[in-house]
Amino acid sequence: MKSVRHAFTLIELLVVIAIIAILAAILFPVFAQAKEAAKKTSCLSNVKQVALGTFMYAGDYEDTAPLVQTLDFNGPIMDQHYWFGCFHVDFSTLTVTFKPETGLLYPYMKSQPIVGCPSTASKLSLDNTYLWTSPPFHLVNFKNVPVGYGVNYRVMPSNGQAVSMTAIDRAAETILLADGARLTQSGGVTMSVSVDGVTHDSPDTYATHTGKANVGWVDGHAKSMSLGNRPDSYYSDILTRDQSVANHLGDVMNGAYPYGNEWENFYYRIDKPSN
Repeated sequence: MKSVRHAFTLIELLVVIAIIAILAAILFPVFAQAKEAAKKTSCLSNVKQVALGTFMYAGDYEDTAPLVQTLDFNGPIMDQHYWFGCFHVDFSTLTVTFKPETGLLYPYMKSQPIVGCPSTASKLSLDNTYLWTSPPFHLVNFKNVPVGYGVNYRVMPSNGQAVSMTAIDRAAETILLADGARLTQSGGVTMSVSVDGVTHDSPDTYATHTGKANVGWVDGHAKSMSLGNRPDSYYSDILTRDQSVANHLGDVMNGAYPYGNEWENFYYRIDKPSN
């Protein structure tokens, strides 16, 4: 008796392929969302760790927060210390090396990945135009530079008097750091070392987590926040507005103090209204 061999017909094969394609279309976005949710949770943990490191720093420096950057000069060498790391500039060779271990907060965290958001590494273009435009320095080891977080410029200014952490009004309502980015000349986004609210021509707080930004507060808690979009009159031109909106850049706003109010920077300011 002859054995009968069974095989897929062309129609059956096409049906199977169609089913696989439909399942893939359904499941791949679910997997992507789950992956992004995990990154968002990791980012929120990082923000809390940076806040804790800031408190430990303040405990060693008479209750003051670090400045966003300090400069040390030694002959042709300049060390530009930021809260997240240090740019070691050698003017004799026109090179810049990133050294995370000499960042202002590094001794209190001992972990470089903490100061970078896991969601933004693939989204931000890592150019160094925010450091120097001339002479044309060559930046080495740039892949090790963290991206994604900006500290509140009013809590950690770049010059002047360091801010006392306990002198800040309503610590639970004052931003310490947040997901941050800034526009590039080409209309993309790059890393930003600080966030400053409604001050610059374009926003610098970055809603990189499905339309929300992770924010760490001066009292140590962290949460995900929606951002406000500025009125057109706040931008220098329509193109800047469109690029800011397209790149999810905005401001953390308090509903009681909308755009146009004298306290529109409520969450960024270290002083608060008395009422």
